[in-house]
Amino acid sequence: AIQMCGGVSNVKRNVYVSEITKSFSVMLNSAGYMLPFPAIVDNKQVKSVIDKEHTMKEVLKYADKVNIAIVTMGKFNSQCALARVGYLKSEEIERLIEKGAVGDICTHIINRNGEICDADLDARTVAVSYERIKRIDTRIGVAVGESKAESILGALRGGAVNVFITNEVTVEAMKEIEPEM
Repeated sequence: AIQMCGGVSNVKRNVYVSEITKSFSVMLNSAGYMLPFPAIVDNKQVKSVIDKEHTMKEVLKYADKVNIAIVTMGKFNSQCALARVGYLKSEEIERLIEKGAVGDICTHIINRNGEICDADLDARTVAVSYERIKRIDTRIGVAVGESKAESILGALRGGAVNVFITNEVTVEAMKEIEPEM
């Protein structure tokens, strides 16, 4: 099991991304590879240093071999997980919403077409690259909730997921946005 994005930070706010990898490792009786870094760093120079760090290199080496990924599609707004733990300031959130941000996949902020919303922000994101995620053979997206409909549709339009698991209420919300679906 491989953690696809960073997340260690602000543990007072109950956001423990590494627990998912640990749970899958236990269920699969396999090794777990964690990204013990923040999801988003302050600048590209910090990201460049992290990219050279041996732990990051090891996780990315294993990520290159992944043929099945399970990802979620989160809604993007001022209350999203990245905002709640302090990775994004309110001005950044407003700017991203103006640029068309609808959600995130492994902390990569996407627009309604499933494209990276802001290249500069993405360059500071500690995660398996969005392009690499889209090359994984089986990309299972799991998301539930009417509020996530735009994000889910973006992920589907952009090819970030090719298998999708949800419930009927969520599908109905997606059909309201895209009736021909």
